Amino acid sequence: MGLGAYGKPRFVNKIYEIVDIKNDGSFHLNMKYFAFRESFRMWRNKFERLFGRPRKPEDAINQKHKDLASSIQVVTEEIYFKILNHLYSLTRTQNLCVGGGVALNALANGKIYKKTPFKNVYVFGASGDSGGALGAALFAYHKLMKHPKRNQTITLSLGSSYSNDVIEGVLKQYKIRYKKFDNEDKLLDTVVSQLSKGYIIGWFQGRMEFGPRALGNRSIFAKPNPFSMKDRTNKIKIRELFRPFAGSILQEKVHEYFDVPEKNHYSPFMTFCFRVKKERLEELAAIVHKDGTCRIQTVNKENGRYYKLIKKFYARTGIPCVLNTSFNLKGEPIVENPKQAIKDFLKTAMDYLVIEDFLVSKP
Repeated sequence: MGLGAYGKPRFVNKIYEIVDIKNDGSFHLNMKYFAFRESFRMWRNKFERLFGRPRKPEDAINQKHKDLASSIQVVTEEIYFKILNHLYSLTRTQNLCVGGGVALNALANGKIYKKTPFKNVYVFGASGDSGGALGAALFAYHKLMKHPKRNQTITLSLGSSYSNDVIEGVLKQYKIRYKKFDNEDKLLDTVVSQLSKGYIIGWFQGRMEFGPRALGNRSIFAKPNPFSMKDRTNKIKIRELFRPFAGSILQEKVHEYFDVPEKNHYSPFMTFCFRVKKERLEELAAIVHKDGTCRIQTVNKENGRYYKLIKKFYARTGIPCVLNTSFNLKGEPIVENPKQAIKDFLKTAMDYLVIEDFLVSKP
């Protein structure tokens, strides 16, 4: 979904040779092209004759790869919306809950409101394989154990957290400069001052998020402009340049910056992409993707210190949004404990690390 914005869908007809799509969204793979039923190999030689040999990891991404990505996204969306529209024809409800790995395709999710009749759409933040564990637990709790009460999941902050005492012990091991703040406002004012100057901040707060997205507990933050902030952040992340960064925005301001379905749209898990309004493109230059969209996370009072941070950033800069990316480097999982956060901070060009009540700077 990220690479496709740089290509054209010129391979759609070739994809139709390997998948037969029905009007209700069901589809049938042409098994002459696949080998996963008979072996551990995904495709046959016939597949390579149709699309070419796979790219090696050391090879550069070329225009063909971009066009293939664009074509796959087009066909994926065709199947997706046929399934959803057929589902609506059966249920006539405007409420939709989507799960599974494809539900992490935020670009497609953002189009649900225009491509289908659904009005209330819920996509779980860990809707891939990891979410299956939570689904199994909920099934056992409600269906097998007969507990009737159900609550909407409004946070994914379900992981581990660390006290200031534990964190300070780790900081002392590394013999690095740090300052402890006893006043939250003073801490946030200092961080906002650095953010507004263009410094890049590592942010480690509270319980780690469950799922693939950093939602303000294990994140790297930067100003959402100018465009060069994207390149600077990418040098820290060491990842493919085509991959866009997300934006965390105050929920009460989201409709002023993005073409969302309703005022104060609620999208807490970073599972939707929406088009950025033309008059806001310059303000959000570092998080606007090539197709004019941005994957967003709406932030409200439920987000605690993160909400206060963006609120103060808005008061200082007039922009209610920050660039947010996960706190990890290429090939690594998101940092879970203080030692991992400090190690990544020290070996990158990150300017500051905010870890609970401590502001850490480079030696």
